[in-house]
Amino acid sequence: MEATKWHATFPKDNLEELVKQAELYMDRRSTDWFNNRPEFKRWSSDKSSQFLWYARECDSGITSHQVRQLSDNANMHKQDIAYFFCSPSIPIRGVSVGRPLTPSLVLCSIIAQLLHSDYDRGKNDRLKCINSIHERQLLAASTSAHLVSDKCLFDLLKCIVDAKPNREIQIVVDSIDNLQEDSISFLQQLRYLWDVTMEKTEVIMKVLVTSRWAERIQDILKNLPFIDQEAEASGRCSLPFVSEIDG
Repeated sequence: MEATKWHATFPKDNLEELVKQAELYMDRRSTDWFNNRPEFKRWSSDKSSQFLWYARECDSGITSHQVRQLSDNANMHKQDIAYFFCSPSIPIRGVSVGRPLTPSLVLCSIIAQLLHSDYDRGKNDRLKCINSIHERQLLAASTSAHLVSDKCLFDLLKCIVDAKPNREIQIVVDSIDNLQEDSISFLQQLRYLWDVTMEKTEVIMKVLVTSRWAERIQDILKNLPFIDQEAEASGRCSLPFVSEIDG
């Protein structure tokens, strides 16, 4: 199966190296502040699907630190984590390539990581989701040989999520605003996937996205929890939908 070869060789980043770089300028107080936020505590500990948006002023290293912590705990708690750092200079999980950052590349990376988690455990539940059409789509999207619909890749991701009801899936996408105009359609589809998953009690999917604050992003994620770092620093209200969330 060509897709099996593809996910086994898909570029991977060095998470430890990213954390080391982040720690050079990371303020430990910011990390503690984020860990103690009730929104993140609920996201990390609640045994149900969760969606959290962290609107931050600038890159602080918090996301790479949290991903490492989540990765360390994943196997112990029957969790699978897939993450993507949307840096325009490092578009495929730490490997610099000469093509633009697109939602398709983000989705390919997330799909590859979830397939890896099964493959590494000698399982094939998720690999069974991939048919010949999916193989062609994945190979085309990862090589930019042809345009591939993001919806097709989201449909495949949905199948992969549904294939493992006994595994909690955590998806972290950092700096989604680096997708520029594509960030809006990407978030809309990611929110739709999460909404559909919410209807299934046997499947748990947690999503954490970070970006600079933007009204368009807030509109898409309306009524979902978010942490607004800049709002708290400036004193303006950071959780306009808190009563709807908690009530």
